[in-house]
Amino acid sequence: MRLADDFYFLESLEYERGVFSAEVSINPNHRIYEGHFPAGAVVPGVCTLTVIRECLSKAMGREIAFAAIKECKFVSALIPEKDLRIRMDFTITDSGQLKGLVTTPGPEGEQIVIKLKASLS
Repeated sequence: MRLADDFYFLESLEYERGVFSAEVSINPNHRIYEGHFPAGAVVPGVCTLTVIRECLSKAMGREIAFAAIKECKFVSALIPEKDLRIRMDFTITDSGQLKGLVTTPGPEGEQIVIKLKASLS
């Protein structure tokens, strides 16, 4: 199931020489929140990983999969709200090793949401 243009909307995308960055806005009214804590909605971690994978695929011009997730630390919860944006900043080696962060703007600057290290296929 693709989440683009429904669960999230791509705002910016850059990929050059192993450096990837993207920014997306999250749909706070998506139906997924009906089942993912309707009284206190939280963006599901698996959806955030899917957003990363879909944006990487678009940037690299081919379908990307996580061959292995070596480290995935969810540092803070993403609460769906109006104008929620997340930013992804990753480096990708020639051998397909991915490393980076997902952040969101906060009242005191950027807040880390996910620290991720993975192998791509």
